[in-house]
Amino acid sequence: MFGWPKFSATCLCFFFLMARAMASDIMVTGAYAPASLTPMAQSAAVYLSLVNHGSEMDVLLAIKTDAAEAAEAHQSLDENGIMKMRALERLEIKPQETVALQPGGTHIMLMGLKQPLLEGQVLSFQLTFERAGIVKVDVPVRGKTAGQANTGKTNTGHEHPEVPAE
Repeated sequence: MFGWPKFSATCLCFFFLMARAMASDIMVTGAYAPASLTPMAQSAAVYLSLVNHGSEMDVLLAIKTDAAEAAEAHQSLDENGIMKMRALERLEIKPQETVALQPGGTHIMLMGLKQPLLEGQVLSFQLTFERAGIVKVDVPVRGKTAGQANTGKTNTGHEHPEVPAE
């Protein structure tokens, strides 16, 4: 008579912990976005690291935020001295690997900003992974740093603020 409630509670607890463990294979660290350089900014970059603690590869499939009309994983490429960006349909994170999204490399590109990014703001993101599902991330906006004023636009027309990695 008393064994069933205890068994049910144990089962529920076990299933909750298993679901949580499967979703927690992906960890996001060091997330930040540089503040917009101008009040007319239409795009911005977000930098962070994705850590896969799991035993299987996972893939970042989609990025959503209310801060912009679109958010995509982009890769910066140097083609004959001209910096270009291309959208990545998939961003793979191998087991026990860390993928750093940083200035000059892979990053999250925000296009169609709803307002310029201001120091002290916190942006909310939903990263959708093939295995881990949705991972929610709060991204603080940092102030402009030395060297940002000298960056311009890539030949794609997107602002591409470069911030030294910390």
